[in-house]
Amino acid sequence: MATSLRWGVVFMATMAGYWLKTQLLSKKVDIRATVAICAFVSAVLGATDSLFALGSTPDIALGTSVLYLVPGIPLLNSFSDMLYRYYICSMSRFSMRCNHRMPVDRVVCRNVHDERRNVLNENIEGISN
Repeated sequence: MATSLRWGVVFMATMAGYWLKTQLLSKKVDIRATVAICAFVSAVLGATDSLFALGSTPDIALGTSVLYLVPGIPLLNSFSDMLYRYYICSMSRFSMRCNHRMPVDRVVCRNVHDERRNVLNENIEGISN
C-alpha cells in the first residue's frame, strides 16, 4: 500500500509539473521562468512524500519528480540500457529520443548554418569593397 502511494505521489508531482509546463509554454512564458516554476511545483508536490511520512526516501521522490525537465534523459537511459545489454529497450528509447528531438535538432542546425553563411557573405562583401 505504501509503495503504491509513494509512486502515486511522484506520478502526480511529475504530471502536475508537466501539465503546468505545457500550459506556460503555450502562453509564451519565458522558458527560464517556466522551468523554475515547474521545478518548484514538482518539488513541492514531491515533498509531500516526506511531509505525510509516506516513504523513507524523499530525496528519490524529489529527484525523479523533476526529471521531465532534463532534455537528455531518454538518450542517457538508452546508453545505460545498452551497457546493461538491454538492446531492444535501448533502441526503443533512442528512437523515441530521435522522434521527439530530430525536428528541433534539424531546425537548430539549419539556423546555425544560415547564420554562418550570412556572416561569411558579409565578410566577403567587406573584403571586396
